[in-house]
Formats: sequence, C-alpha cells, structure tokens
Amino acid sequence: MGLRGRLALSHALLALALVLAASFILERQSSRLQRSEAAAGAQRDAEVAARRSARALDRPEGLARVVADERGGRRDLEVVSAEGRVLDGTVPAAAAGLAREAAGDALDGVPSGRAIARRHVAVGAAPILHGDDVVGAAVLVEPATRLQPWVVTDRLAVLPGMVLVVVAAVAGWLIAGRLSRPIHDLTRTARLVALGALDAPLPGGRRGGPEVETLRAAVGRMVERTRSVAARAQQREHRQAVEVRRLSHQLRTPVSVLALRLEELAAPDTPVERRAHLGEVAGRQVTTLAALSSNLVDVARGTAAAEATLLDLGAVARRVTERLLPLARSARTRLDVCAGGPTMVRADPAAVDDAVTNVVENALKFTPPGGAVQVLVTTGAGEAVVEVADSGPGIPPAERDLVVLPWVRGAAGEAAPGTGLGLSLAADACSRDGGRLEIGDSPAGGALVRLVFPLAPPAPAH
Repeated sequence: MGLRGRLALSHALLALALVLAASFILERQSSRLQRSEAAAGAQRDAEVAARRSARALDRPEGLARVVADERGGRRDLEVVSAEGRVLDGTVPAAAAGLAREAAGDALDGVPSGRAIARRHVAVGAAPILHGDDVVGAAVLVEPATRLQPWVVTDRLAVLPGMVLVVVAAVAGWLIAGRLSRPIHDLTRTARLVALGALDAPLPGGRRGGPEVETLRAAVGRMVERTRSVAARAQQREHRQAVEVRRLSHQLRTPVSVLALRLEELAAPDTPVERRAHLGEVAGRQVTTLAALSSNLVDVARGTAAAEATLLDLGAVARRVTERLLPLARSARTRLDVCAGGPTMVRADPAAVDDAVTNVVENALKFTPPGGAVQVLVTTGAGEAVVEVADSGPGIPPAERDLVVLPWVRGAAGEAAPGTGLGLSLAADACSRDGGRLEIGDSPAGGALVRLVFPLAPPAPAH
C-alpha cells in the first residue's frame, strides 16, 4: 500500500475509533437514562397503586380488584402488610429479591424505584398510609422495554458514525494525495538519478509544507551535485583520453628511433666509435620511454604529474592579492597583505597559487561590504603559514571538519554561489606537500583560514 493509501486508511481508522468510542458512551448514557426513566415510572405507578390499596385495604375483594387491574395493565402488584406478610398479589421470581428490598424501603416510609436492565423490568414500591402511619407497602413490577423518543439508540449512533468513517476516508484520500504527490515526485527523481538517469527532471513547484520544501531543496541540491560530479568526471575522462592519445603518439617516436638504433647497433660492420654513440642514444630513448610510461600511469590514476619546486610563499601571497584587488574593490572590501622577506617552501607552484587564491576568494565572497580581509605570511617552528582572516559570518566549529570535504558547504554558504570545492582543493594542495589547512576564528569575528607548509631547508653554504 502506498503512502496515500496508508494516510487515507489512518484517517478512516481514527474516525472509526472515535465513532465506536462515541457510540459506546452514548449507549451507556442512553441505557442509564432508560433505567432512570423506567425506575421513576415504576415508582409513580406504585404510589398510585398504594393509594388505591389504602382505600381497599379493609375489603379483601377490593384489594383483589386492585391487583387484577394492575395485571390487566401488564403489571404485577404485590401488597405487603406492615409485618411483611403478603396480603395479595405476586411478583415474578426474577424480580423477587429486588421487590423485597423495595418493600423494605417502602415500609420505612420511603418510596423507591429500581430497574433491572438484564431482565428489562422496573420495580417500584410505595408505602400504604393510614393517616400518618405506614400500614403496608405496594410493590409493583412492570416491563421496561419501551424507550423515550429522545433517547439515542446504539443503532442510530453507529449508522451516522459509519457515514463519518467513509467521509473521513475520502477526505484522507484527497488530503493524502495533496501531501504525498510532491514526495512521490521526489522519490521518483531520486530513484532515476540513482539508476544513472542524470537528465531526470527536477521536482516541480508543488507545495507540501515546510518539511517537503526542505526535502525538495535537499534532493535538488543532490541532483545538481550529482550532475556536476558526473560532468566533471566526464571532462576528466575526456582529458585523460586526449592525454593518452598524445602520449601514445609520443611513444611512437622513441620506439621507432630505438628500433632503428638497435638494428644499426646489431649490424656487424658498425664501427666501435659508432657503437658507443648508438648506445648513448638508445639510453636516452629508454629514459624517455620510462618517463612516458610514468605519465601514463599518472593519467590512469587521475593524479597530477606536477613537480614540487622551491618557491617564495610571500611572493605567491602578494601576487594573488594583487590579482584579486579588482574583485575586492568591486565588493567594497579592503584587502591587505603583509609578507616580509623570502619565505621558501618546496611545493607545486600552481597548486599553492590555486590554494591561496581559493581561500582569499572565499574570504572576499563572505565578507560584507565595508569589511576587511587580511592576508599575513608568517614563519615559526619550521613551518610557513599563510593566514587569511576576514570579518564575515565565520565558520561554526561543528562545520570546520566538513567544509574541507568536496561538495560540502557550510550553513553560511548555502545562499552564496559556488560549488563547495574551494577549501577542499586548498586542503588537498597543502597535504600534497606535507602541509595542512586549519580553520579558526579571526580577531574581527569572521573566519581565519591557515595554510601551513613545511619550510624548505636552507641551502648548504659553499
């Protein structure tokens, strides 16, 4: 059963439970009211019978007539003397015990009425008075099956209740359809993307409450990131294919040269001097082949083949800052750099340049107009550090281990343009050369990002 069916069924079951509870309560109230009315009616009839019995008490034939009249009205009357002796009439055996209790109350001068629900009878008793003296009791037993017109029966309570259950099920079906439709669309999109259909349409604009909107936004970001990752993978595969073709073409030349030189070297009439030269040429071709093979392995692994060299970290920071000054001016943000003398590290120049650029660009992106970004190059404890401090919203401690992962962005970056790769690329560039990326709080209240590299050992003195 789908989500829509489950929601509709839950509405119907809830309505059914409410109807059954209401029906039970109404039935109990109806039964209580019925017993109360039956007991009151029996007491009134007993009082009438007691007055008639008082007038006929001295005439046995008159008392028998009173008893006969009550029997003619489908009631059983028993007249009891003050001593508890039955003077005339009888009551059914099923009501004998309750009749004795009622007679005892009546002989004490207290009229009473009782109803037996299981027997559907009512028992009433009233004292027979002679002046102010109680000389006997009239005990009356009558049927109690007739209901008052305004009393609600169990059947009448259940029938509209069943209609309510059907209405609740239909309403639940309609409401569930409105609520479950966007969830169904999101599920379908996620399933298609998981199966590799990256061109699956994104969920539409149907509204389903804040939770559904949040889920729709999350699925949309997941789809966009999946598409972006797939596009980057496709571009990487294309670049790898082009590089493999280039290296394959380059392999032909040293192989051809090596084959020709080996044939000439193997010829018996080749002079000794020529043999030495041919051996040197063959060695260079072997070295070239080894380098090309290494490049092929790097391409297959997707790793960069860049080579670490000595570079001045302060010069990189100044160059990046100078390049990003127009961006800072357009954002109305002050961009300063403080770098002293040469700070030499051994790293990939392109990777370090990209790392510093990504961090400074991030700081400029999240610093509000009128703020400041400070770039500082320091050394200490055998390490060189590029510190980038801004006056933006900062990065909460709970997010600092996450924002260095690919495609992950902090809460402050959800509304800003970007891919979530800047800090991850910077962290990768640092770790590639034995460094690290650290995140903290700047003195201005924003983020402080530190790119840490090992200092290059000093050159030996000549």
